[in-house]
Amino acid sequence: MERSILLCLCMVVLLVASDCGIAVAGNKVAKQVSGGPIEFNQSTILGCGMSQLPHAEFKALMILINGLSSDLEARLKTYKLSTSAFLALDAIARTDVGSAYPMTRASLARMINTTPGSMSVLVSRMKRDGLVTEMSLNERSKALTTTKLGRSMLAGGSVAWEDTFDGLSKALSPTAKKQLLQTVAKLNLIRKHEQDEERRVAYMRTLSKKETKIAVGKHQEESRAAASRARARFD
Repeated sequence: MERSILLCLCMVVLLVASDCGIAVAGNKVAKQVSGGPIEFNQSTILGCGMSQLPHAEFKALMILINGLSSDLEARLKTYKLSTSAFLALDAIARTDVGSAYPMTRASLARMINTTPGSMSVLVSRMKRDGLVTEMSLNERSKALTTTKLGRSMLAGGSVAWEDTFDGLSKALSPTAKKQLLQTVAKLNLIRKHEQDEERRVAYMRTLSKKETKIAVGKHQEESRAAASRARARFD
């Protein structure tokens, strides 16, 4: 459960703090993560009272994630890995030892929530560094597997991962961890719905009036079914 929580946090879009108020609050959160329990007080949440941004609770979350991401990136550099490369290696290695369908560039892009072009650049870099290899599955896709060097770097990266999040993990009770995981799952579900809606709107623009009417009806049925499943999952 702890790994799932922290993986979700790492895949949230990061904001770069540039103003003094955010920097002070970020340093405070970082000290709390490394030196004791995390306490979100008025000063921490509002950026020392200087911020006028709405949704202060999300701002505090982004500050925390930004600090944790920076710490993780610094540790992963020892093993010549970025956060994206580490997450990709981890996913590929899991399919190496299991019976799951092999990872491809497309499936990795969907998992890490990045574009196929960005994933292609990442995979090419990992191949260049000798971390992964590719083998043809069919005419359109290739299976990714980790090399001996890749597995060695992944093992070192896993230690960096544990070192980065050890303080945060210990600061949360089992109940708090469960609640955090449920909250992150809800936020991811909302974000996925927004992305699906954007793709649906783009697709609808390419249809005729008759095709649009049929597609709208089908989408409404799917939306109702998805909403019902979501309510059952979180209730």
